[in-house]
Amino acid sequence: MHDKIMDHGNLYKYAAYFLITTLSISTSFAQTRNRQIRLSGPQEGFYEKAEYIVDSSFTVDSGKTMSIAAGSVIRFRKYAQAVIAGTLECMGTSEETIVFTSELQRAGETPSPFDWNGIFLPDSVSKIDLNYTVIAYSTFGLKVASSRARVQLHNMIFMSNGTEDFTIEDKAATLSEGAPFDFPPFQNTTATVINPAKKSFRIVWNPRTALRVSLGTMVAVSLASAAYEYTVASKYARLSNLERSDMVNEYKRKYTSATTGEILGLIGAAAAAAGLTLTFYF
Repeated sequence: MHDKIMDHGNLYKYAAYFLITTLSISTSFAQTRNRQIRLSGPQEGFYEKAEYIVDSSFTVDSGKTMSIAAGSVIRFRKYAQAVIAGTLECMGTSEETIVFTSELQRAGETPSPFDWNGIFLPDSVSKIDLNYTVIAYSTFGLKVASSRARVQLHNMIFMSNGTEDFTIEDKAATLSEGAPFDFPPFQNTTATVINPAKKSFRIVWNPRTALRVSLGTMVAVSLASAAYEYTVASKYARLSNLERSDMVNEYKRKYTSATTGEILGLIGAAAAAAGLTLTFYF
């Protein structure tokens, strides 16, 4: 019934649709394969699952909270450390631990104790809550300066650290390397159990988050475009069925154009949705 006629203007439009779709998929793969995020200086908020590289050191200031998602890996370069004057929360799970380790702990590299400094709580208002978390290849592991700091460790693992694994006021904990460790209790100290702080859910704006926002926007725009083209196609389908004027062929052409635009809009939305999904799995 309807002849498939496509002018050059529509060719350019459809070529643009396919280009956007291709770029969506390519960018998604590129971003999900390279998800290293640099950390340095003051930190605050919720940090989604990713691989983080600490170039020098990072801090959490008093009154601020840094929450790290399960499955994250934080790699420290030589002499780097984390100084926690505020609150650090690591919500790892038995399936997805959180790892603080040397930048050299990767394929083709050989990490060793003293590769980075460790995690340091400098005063009594510091708070730390580590669940299913690993500290490896540091100098002093987890060092707490004051017994009044609020510390809670659950299924904590220390591996291949230098001078110590875990100390409070220079008193070293008795623990087995590589075995799950809970705190409290800690002998001869008055350290208290941390009360779960109200989490800050400010999303850290990084390339992967920006990619998700872009792909989500592309899904919405593509679906809106497809819906519009469907409305136009329906209009010209009704007009072409009237068969009562010399405009019938023009109506058929516009129907075909709108239908093709509708299909390509749906393809673009599907591709962007697939790209968005991939960012959560890689």
